[in-house]
Amino acid sequence: MNPLQAAKNEINELLKKKAEIERRFEADQAEINRRLKAVQQTIKILEPVYANDPWVNALAFAAYDGGLTDRVRDLLRASFPGAATPVAIRDAILASGFDASKRSNFLSEIHSVLRRLDSQDEVEPIDAPEGKKFRAKSGLNALAVSEADIHSVIGQRSKAPPRPPVREYIPPRRIPEKKK
Repeated sequence: MNPLQAAKNEINELLKKKAEIERRFEADQAEINRRLKAVQQTIKILEPVYANDPWVNALAFAAYDGGLTDRVRDLLRASFPGAATPVAIRDAILASGFDASKRSNFLSEIHSVLRRLDSQDEVEPIDAPEGKKFRAKSGLNALAVSEADIHSVIGQRSKAPPRPPVREYIPPRRIPEKKK
């Protein structure tokens, strides 16, 4: 086979490979577009139901690795001014990934935490037709978030001293050289 024929054969092989890659790319792109449309439709269906649900937003605050009391407190603060039954609080905490498998009666622990938070004046019980609900006395909103609230939400109880204020940078003076 002469070099010209070998080059033409190589070009034909490369064009075949390119066409195959383009077909696979188009198929992958079509699959990705199909999945994107499905997710967008799911969002459109769920958004009216969950967009204003304080528990959806509160789950993000309960997802850190804190103790049960901190999770209950932060869940109620994040859902302020909403109120919830102990069963709803349990379900939200479990949905956030909290491991309650080693606890014998998780719901009774939540009741104990709620009674303790009520005695510390952090939550208030509300009588409702479906049973007693609890609501935080203050929420985590942009107008009133203390440093303790921030540390509570992110699970960092830092005892570090505050940083000193940043000072304006003043360049060093240039000292003229002495004449000899």
